[in-house]
Amino acid sequence: MAGPVTFRPMCAGDVVQLALQPSQHVCLGVTRAVHSIEEGEELVAGGPAWTAVGGDGRILCCAGFTLLWPANGLTGGHAVAWALLAADLGAAQLAITRFARRRIEESRFDRIEAIVRAGIVAEPKWARLVGLRRRALLRKWGPEGKTHLLFERVG
Repeated sequence: MAGPVTFRPMCAGDVVQLALQPSQHVCLGVTRAVHSIEEGEELVAGGPAWTAVGGDGRILCCAGFTLLWPANGLTGGHAVAWALLAADLGAAQLAITRFARRRIEESRFDRIEAIVRAGIVAEPKWARLVGLRRRALLRKWGPEGKTHLLFERVG
C-alpha cells in the first residue's frame, strides 16, 4: 500500500471491492468473503458510514453506525458500531483505528454499542482500542449460539 490512508463517505459498492479478513468471513451468521451491492446499500442507508482507502486505491475498511433509535426529547439516539476490515492492513491499521476512535468520540449518539465474538481475540481488543468499554457477556448469542461480548460508549 503506497501512500497515506484516506477516508471518505462509504459508497455501497465499496463492500464488493473489500478483500475481507478471513476472521470476518463468518460474522453475525453470515458466511462469505464477499458482500453484495445490496448489503452495501443497507449499510450506507443504516447510518453514517465511511471507507478507508489505501494510497494504491485498495479498499481497506468500511465502517460506520447503524441507527437503532433516533434522537428525541429524551435521548441523543442509539446506534450499533460496525466495521469490515481488509486482510493485510499493516501500518494502515493504526490510521483506521484512530479514525474509528474519533468517529466514536465525536458522535452525537448517546449510546453506541458493538457486539463482538469472544473467541476472536482481535475483536474485543479492537473494540477497546476504538474507545468502547466491555459491559456484558452474551452466551449462546446469535444464530450460531456462540459467546459474544457487548461493548458500549454511553455519552
